[in-house]
Amino acid sequence: MRRDYFTCVFLALVAGALAFLCFCPVYFDYITIIPRQFGLWETILSWTYAVFFLLALPIYAGYARKYWISIGLACYGFLAYAPAWFYPAEEKLVGEGADIISVAAASFLRGIYCMVNAPFAATSDVLGNEKAAVLSKLILPIAVAVPLLMKMIRFYRNAYAQERLDPAAVMSQEVKTKTRKPAKPEVLGTVITAPVNAASPEEVSKKATEQAVKAQPEPAPAPPEKTKVEAPPEKAQVEAGEEKILLDPPKSPYDDDGVIRL
Repeated sequence: MRRDYFTCVFLALVAGALAFLCFCPVYFDYITIIPRQFGLWETILSWTYAVFFLLALPIYAGYARKYWISIGLACYGFLAYAPAWFYPAEEKLVGEGADIISVAAASFLRGIYCMVNAPFAATSDVLGNEKAAVLSKLILPIAVAVPLLMKMIRFYRNAYAQERLDPAAVMSQEVKTKTRKPAKPEVLGTVITAPVNAASPEEVSKKATEQAVKAQPEPAPAPPEKTKVEAPPEKAQVEAGEEKILLDPPKSPYDDDGVIRL
C-alpha cells in the first residue's frame, strides 16, 4: 500500500502538470517567457495546485506519518532541478560539435522544465514571473522539511506532556542520566589475573595441616568403668612396723547348722 502512495502522488503531480500543458499554452519556456493572458479557471486551478501540493499534502503527510507521500513529492520536486543540473552545453547543441544525443537530452529536459512550471504560470499575476518560476523548486525542500518539523514538534509536545503528568519521573530520569557511570572498555582476549597478596609456602602448608586436623573425626567417649567389688578376705593383714601379723577373721555367732552359740 505504501508503494501505491508513492506512485499515486508522483503520478498525480505529473498528470496535473500535463493537464495544464494540454489545455493552456506554454508560458514558462526554458529559454524565454511567452507572455499571454490567463483565464479565470486557469488562475483558480493554478492556485489550487500550488496550495494543495506545496502546503496541504506535505502537512498531512507529516501529521499522519505518511512518509511515502513525502517521498513521492520529493521525487517530483527533483524534476524541477534536473534541467539546470543536466542540461548540456551549447557547444554540443549547435555548430560542428553538435551531438544527436545531447540534442535529444536537451529537448527532453526542456520539456520537463515546461511541465513542472506550467501549473504555476497563472500565479505570476500576483507573485511575478521570477517568484512564480521558483515555486516548482520549493516542492523538494518542503517535502523533506515539513515531516522533520512535524516530528520535532511531536517529540517536544510528548516530552512536555510527560513532564506535566509526572515531573518526578522526569527529574529522576535526568539524575540517572547525569550520574550514569562511564562504561568500562571491553577487553579482547583472555585475561588472567593473579592474587594481589599471595601466601607463602609455609602458610599454605600450615593451613592445609589445620584443615586436615579439623577434618578428622573426634574419638568416641570411653564407656564408664565398672566398680570392682572385692570379696572379704579370709584373713586381714595388719602391718605393724616391718612385721605382718595375720589375724583370723571374726567368727560368726552362728554355727554351721544355723544355731546361735554362746
